[in-house]
Amino acid sequence: MAFSTTAKVRSDVPKELPGDEPDDVLFNSVYGVRTIELNRPKKLNSLNGSMVRKILPRLREWEKSQLANVILITGAGTKAFCAGGDVAELARQNATKEGQKKSTDYFELEYQLDHLIATYSKPYVAIMDGITMGGGVGLSVHAPFRIATEKTVFAMPETTIGFFPDVGGSFFLPRLDGEVGTYLALTSERLHGVQALYAGIATHYIDSSVLAPLTTRLSELVFHDYSTLDERLTLVNSTIAEFTSSLPSPDSYEAGKNGNLSGSLREAIDGSFKYNKIEEIVSAVEKEASSSDERIAAWAKSTLKTFGIRSPTSLKVTLEQLRLGKRWNISETFVREHQIAAHFMAHPDFTEGVTARLINKPATAPKWQPGSLAAVSVEEVNRFFEKKAGVEEMPLLEPIDSQSSLHGYKDYPWARFALPRESDINQVVKEVGDKGKTAVVKEILSRWNHKLGVKEKTEDVLARKTRELGSGIKWVESDSKLDLPQYGSENRFNTMSLSHDDLFGHAAFDESDGDEGYDSEAAEISKASRAAESQRARKRRRLSGSDSEGDDSEPEEEVKKAGEQISHQPNTLRGAVDKTAQEEGKQEAERRVSGTGKGKGDKKKKKARRPGVVYLSSIPPHLRPSALRNLLEQRGFGPITRLFLTPITKDAAKKGTSTSKARRSYAEGWVEFASHKTAKLCAQTLNATPIGGKKGSYYRDDLWNMKYLRGMGWEELMDGVRGEKREEEARRDEERRQIQREAKIFLEGVEEGKRVEGMREKRKQKGQATRDDGRQRTFRQVEAHVGTGTRTAESETGVDDEARQVLSKIF
Repeated sequence: MAFSTTAKVRSDVPKELPGDEPDDVLFNSVYGVRTIELNRPKKLNSLNGSMVRKILPRLREWEKSQLANVILITGAGTKAFCAGGDVAELARQNATKEGQKKSTDYFELEYQLDHLIATYSKPYVAIMDGITMGGGVGLSVHAPFRIATEKTVFAMPETTIGFFPDVGGSFFLPRLDGEVGTYLALTSERLHGVQALYAGIATHYIDSSVLAPLTTRLSELVFHDYSTLDERLTLVNSTIAEFTSSLPSPDSYEAGKNGNLSGSLREAIDGSFKYNKIEEIVSAVEKEASSSDERIAAWAKSTLKTFGIRSPTSLKVTLEQLRLGKRWNISETFVREHQIAAHFMAHPDFTEGVTARLINKPATAPKWQPGSLAAVSVEEVNRFFEKKAGVEEMPLLEPIDSQSSLHGYKDYPWARFALPRESDINQVVKEVGDKGKTAVVKEILSRWNHKLGVKEKTEDVLARKTRELGSGIKWVESDSKLDLPQYGSENRFNTMSLSHDDLFGHAAFDESDGDEGYDSEAAEISKASRAAESQRARKRRRLSGSDSEGDDSEPEEEVKKAGEQISHQPNTLRGAVDKTAQEEGKQEAERRVSGTGKGKGDKKKKKARRPGVVYLSSIPPHLRPSALRNLLEQRGFGPITRLFLTPITKDAAKKGTSTSKARRSYAEGWVEFASHKTAKLCAQTLNATPIGGKKGSYYRDDLWNMKYLRGMGWEELMDGVRGEKREEEARRDEERRQIQREAKIFLEGVEEGKRVEGMREKRKQKGQATRDDGRQRTFRQVEAHVGTGTRTAESETGVDDEARQVLSKIF
């Protein structure tokens, strides 16, 4: 049976059951931080259904809350974050069909939680302080931030117990560098401490002694209401980086001799585990056992021994799972893994492996069925990837509005917070490799903000994957995984002004959410512009190639085309503008053909050429930045280097001006031209003239309103814009605080009213009368007698007699 193309969803969130343990998960709030603490230290915080049913609804509740900024998950005790799922209970109940269904339902619940974490719309930080295996991997590895400490021990030991690396292993393992994921899945190799960082499992490494201060620091973070997810993640990333002081050597772990996946060991892993059949992998490792390198030979012998005690069925299913998982998106991964888990619950190897390894004391050697790789047929392996009869396709939790775009990604949108991957390094080598190894390392360090560990990993990759070519370096080994998105590229890192949809590729490049406006420096390059740039590069290569061959006919044709390029464009102004543009085009083409342009005269021209800025006091409604650029450049005013447009404010929107994303309007803007002469000529020529265009076009009758800003630099202009933005943010913050104060006073009044009402109810229950019990009371006022101030003789006598009696007793 085939899987549906669209994952099913469920709107209800699983809730606790009456028999669940009360305190196996602890929740807490520290200002904007919401903490989850797995509280089963005696069982190494192993995950069970009771814990999942507590965490799921709380995560969904926090996702909708405006007060919850950052989610942080930890494990109680000093030994483990989470050592996996409670598989012993699953193995005991698999003896019956009903028990197998119950086990499958547990995996459905667990995978729904893992999928929610993988698509969570708020910053999620996992502290992998201690053993992190199995179910603990699902709670951490899909998070944007995964912090390793000196206590971290990471592994995927599922093949040891006759299972497969689930909890999203089909997704994250194939996306690790080279064949690292295949190696970790088939051998269950353990990574210690900083080794998890270099392998790509963790995004940061800090000492466990600063975890408490880190939590406090994260609780102090304040996000603007209009901040995008990318901006929030970037702020959290820089905050965590503050607590990283130094990195230990990956060879410093006595128990993790084979966990340093670099150098010659990494070459042996990539060379041996690249095959699609487990028998071929075993054969390749056997060849490495005779290596002259003692370390590699010892590693190969240890790996062969590991293969000998693993479940043959698990090994073959796992390898097929990893090869297929390269093409699955994040939602499809968990749906398919649920079906694979259902097949394993009915397979004897799972129960046998758990019983022999975990339940029996002491542990015994499991008896696998079948007992050899040759006995496991292709048909039997393929059945694990079909829908199991009687098992419904797993529904995923229904996404909230801000989360829906995350459900279909095929690579982690936040991969850039970890160390650069080999695909990222390869991209930089293509860009600046001709300048040498030092330039490549420097460029990568700059893009990753000098993150600790970047230099060491980059140097290791360059040593294995590149060779010197003249004064530069060249990538010499192709990698099947280089088609993954390049998160180290420049346009991927300049995302501070991008909207949530821009981050995940769902919005036009010249539109943005919020009130930041449009900044051409932060906008991503469109496919059309990349294609045009590629076309120009091909033309330049043809020009340079024909020049070296001595053929003058082709360059002359290119010169002619370059000179006529602007004059043939529609809607151009005749006269001096076209003539100037043509002359500049001819001169540029001639310089490219002749190979000159570096003489003294050119240096003087280059020095004299400075940019100029034009101010647009008004912009036609709904005019896109890309359309504005085209309108100016088509008239010969170019090239345009930068644009900045300010959007219509919310106050103006209340008066009737639309600010919706589909039809965004801008109030004013600034355009920077490569030449100040072009900018000045543009303002003089176009100011107060109709925009024009074809008859019936949208902007035909609107007028240009522009002015050349003499002596104004772009940086000076942006400083002013940023200053105004800071003032606006300060004003909004003050308004927000005022609203919060008023709301607080109102809520205090409501609470006081509830308290008084509660007191009245208690009095009623006790039978005491209250002022509002319906009885009518009358009050008589005491009469006040106003006299003249004289006393009667009787009163005076009475007072005098009393005084005499008192005085007589004293004296």
